[in-house]
Amino acid sequence: MGVNEQPMPAFHPGPSWLREFPSTAFAMVMATGIVSIAAHLLGYGIVGWLLLGINAVAWPALLAITLCRLLRYPRAVHADIVDHGRGPGFLTLVAATAVLGSQLSAYRVLPQALPWLLGLAGGLWLVVTYTFLAAMTIGQRKPGLHTGLNGTWLLLVVATESIAVLATAVSPVHGASAPLDLLALAAWLLGGSLYMMLITLISIDGASCP
Repeated sequence: MGVNEQPMPAFHPGPSWLREFPSTAFAMVMATGIVSIAAHLLGYGIVGWLLLGINAVAWPALLAITLCRLLRYPRAVHADIVDHGRGPGFLTLVAATAVLGSQLSAYRVLPQALPWLLGLAGGLWLVVTYTFLAAMTIGQRKPGLHTGLNGTWLLLVVATESIAVLATAVSPVHGASAPLDLLALAAWLLGGSLYMMLITLISIDGASCP
């Protein structure tokens, strides 16, 4: 190697975008599904069906990416879910799954998939919510209200209420199932309680800012 020659920088192949993949990615599916259902209710069938098709591709694609990230970079996923700012973003996965189920119900597509989506959304809600809230409770480093709490925490409400909506859609399929009706009611009440608590804290935080 000559005197003026510089060593080539080491090349480390690997999808760094996968490591940094945002936890809020499923917000696209969540928002698209909500607009699709609204379009259906307002009589814009073509728009609603188009958005349903987008979600039919986006949801499994994002789920595959998220699973690959979990397997390839588990520490990055853990660091995100126990973070005050990024942790609530994982709840978009819960809401997107439930909204997709409600979307399929509205368009009467794949009714046999609705219980599975409800079960998946419920399981994900338990894992994400309890992991995040446990980290917030027992974590050694707790930022103040101003820096630790933000609007993304309202995804706790959105995810919970999305399960309530999907449960009401699945219940008639099983002949007005009492357990599903109870689940819908419990999720609705819990979501309302979470909203009152969180919006109060956010309002107090906003009022205390200079």
